[in-house]
Amino acid sequence: MRFLARFAPIVASVAMVLIVLFLGGVGISSSDDALGPDYTELLQAGRAPVAFPAAMVFDAFGWLAIGFSLIAFSRIFQRSAPIASTFIFVAGVGHLLGFLGGMLRMTGVANLGVMYAATTDPATQEMLRSSYLSLSKVIGGLFLAGDVLAALGWLLVGIAKRPAGLPRWVARWAMVSGMLVAVFTPLSAIYGVTVAFPILFLYVLSGVVVFHLVFAIKFRRQGASRASPGATG
Repeated sequence: MRFLARFAPIVASVAMVLIVLFLGGVGISSSDDALGPDYTELLQAGRAPVAFPAAMVFDAFGWLAIGFSLIAFSRIFQRSAPIASTFIFVAGVGHLLGFLGGMLRMTGVANLGVMYAATTDPATQEMLRSSYLSLSKVIGGLFLAGDVLAALGWLLVGIAKRPAGLPRWVARWAMVSGMLVAVFTPLSAIYGVTVAFPILFLYVLSGVVVFHLVFAIKFRRQGASRASPGATG
């Protein structure tokens, strides 16, 4: 738990920068839906050629950071719940799929968006839209797999037999995080990310940022109290 308490602020920081860059830099505009919800990110990338890839960098590394967090939790449960620990570990490693999707979005979607915004030729625009849809399906598949594994990982952290020293609130918070991802995943697959975005935002804010900050503060204070001379008397 000591490693996770030190690593948790990094997870929260990456997620916070992502929120700031996306909402403050990329933003949400009615023009993004000019071609329909399937092309929202293509138009966002063209409208914000600097902020969009910057936000996607932190999106990709957010997947990676959460994956490491789940791997750290798998180590915590290794003795108390070895089978669940294995599946939590797999879920953490599976976040690499989301990382790959984020990197593809950072490079591929960003470049296609800039090219689309720069051309007025209908044939070129049609070609770029077609290329974007093909790439978007690959990215969507990677994110879908990553989300399924994320839901599994957090739910297992919530229901697995807790080791000594791990408070119940951690399990409950992880359970809520898993439930949010479990709701977001089918909604985004069926209706698109735009419809499911409020749930995703709630997960990132409460299940990633706040959860990891609280975890770090609580366990660092606990470690400091144990290390103080008064704690031994």
